[in-house]
Amino acid sequence: MNNISIDEEFSQEFQSSEKFQKILDIAKLNLEDYNARMNTSYDLTYKDVGEEKFRFTLDDSDNYQDGIAGDVNFFVLWNAEKIDKSYFEIFYQNIGNYEYGELSFYNSPHVNKDEVYQKKVTEFKKKYDDYSPLGFLTDEESQSVKSEIN
Repeated sequence: MNNISIDEEFSQEFQSSEKFQKILDIAKLNLEDYNARMNTSYDLTYKDVGEEKFRFTLDDSDNYQDGIAGDVNFFVLWNAEKIDKSYFEIFYQNIGNYEYGELSFYNSPHVNKDEVYQKKVTEFKKKYDDYSPLGFLTDEESQSVKSEIN
């Protein structure tokens, strides 16, 4: 649990670089936090996904947009390109459009509210109550993200 494997494609020079270490720090902090929050035991692999792009994937998967792997990849890109606050807006939109949007669907008067809705609400709260991505935001940015999500 919380292991990060490194694809052999990376040169030793790159693996010892400050940039690479920052990427791993962000990934490890957010993976550990996610596993603790969601009571899961995911591991990640950092590998070449083609077209000279390197991304984290869940072990045994080539999809770098799945679950925590997708989040970590977004956070790494967010950190690398954090020129303005537009990435905050994208983060909130992703939560709103996908996860909160799914809750809204289950909360519709046209859907029978059974244990599925309650389970989805519980998972959403577990994942996002008092949450902010780790390892690259300033304290002020982190508080802003927590406030916006909550």
